[in-house]
Amino acid sequence: MADLQFEQVNKIYSSGVHALKGVSFTAYDGEFVVIVGPSGCGKTTILRLIAGLEEVTDGEILLDGNLTDVSVKDRNFAMVFQNYALYPHMTVRQNIALGCDLKKQDKESTQKKVQEIARVLGIEDCLDRRPNQLSGGQKQRTALGRAIASDPRIFLFDEPLSNLDPSLRGQTRRELKALHGKLNKTFIYVTHDKTEAMTMADRLIIMREGKIVQNDAPATVYAQPADTFVAEFMDPDINFMQGECHEKEGTYLVKTDHFEFESTAVSCTGRVTLAMRGVDFCFDEKPCSIKIDGTITAMDNLGDEIKVTVLSKLGKSLLVRANSDFSKMVGESIRIWIDADKILVFDGDGKRI
Repeated sequence: MADLQFEQVNKIYSSGVHALKGVSFTAYDGEFVVIVGPSGCGKTTILRLIAGLEEVTDGEILLDGNLTDVSVKDRNFAMVFQNYALYPHMTVRQNIALGCDLKKQDKESTQKKVQEIARVLGIEDCLDRRPNQLSGGQKQRTALGRAIASDPRIFLFDEPLSNLDPSLRGQTRRELKALHGKLNKTFIYVTHDKTEAMTMADRLIIMREGKIVQNDAPATVYAQPADTFVAEFMDPDINFMQGECHEKEGTYLVKTDHFEFESTAVSCTGRVTLAMRGVDFCFDEKPCSIKIDGTITAMDNLGDEIKVTVLSKLGKSLLVRANSDFSKMVGESIRIWIDADKILVFDGDGKRI
């Protein structure tokens, strides 16, 4: 096996749409790489280029040499689609065995492989059914089984869980991650769902408008987002506030209309954007140091937590997460706190400082 490399890859369609703009990254052998971003960011285009379904405009894709020179049938990659792409006239057994049959593998060994894959995926009882007799989860497992049976070098996943209900999606996420550990193959997985991205990836590639904006481990992406776009994409409830940063006797003073604090961790002057996660607020002074007074204007009870909307005295709306035993009511005054070390600081261009 070898690493898959993108080197300054551009993709421009005949319509003039510039889908990928100088994309470079490496998917290391055996790694679970998740490419995430909003619709139209270019993530599915990357999969289609790897599979050979699209041609590179310029740049190179490398895997044991230039992948551009390798025909689609000789690439030996398996792609699992959002719509599963099962053959309706074939049984589950026949759909799973399809890749083996096309490679003219021994029928007896193929059937043993199919039986074992079905056992691992929990669809042994479905082998003689056709796709119209299956649930969404069973269809997804059948498509995955077909991919596994073909013994590909690399697995490509294009939002394969988006058609499943939330509970089944969570279960299948865990199964896919476990399967990756058993197969020890490279998985390249495309999604717009940040929960899928965070829970499954060894490494996240965040895309925006055809460019990679961050390429890091999930924990790093969450704790140290490269810019305000990544911060908000990974946490849609994050709170932003504008401020100014000034040098002060070897440290830096960050000031907003609501509060100010000194920091040695940031070094900037001029306009800044502060980002504060709802989970980082607390309702007493310890261990936090910055206070904001306001009024509760809304509460969303999610069972295990409550999302509390606080309107500050200066008119800024902040979303704060509270435990399920939170006792205050809408309309009550409240003082919330946050520690300066929990505040993310971005420069005037939205880049993290």
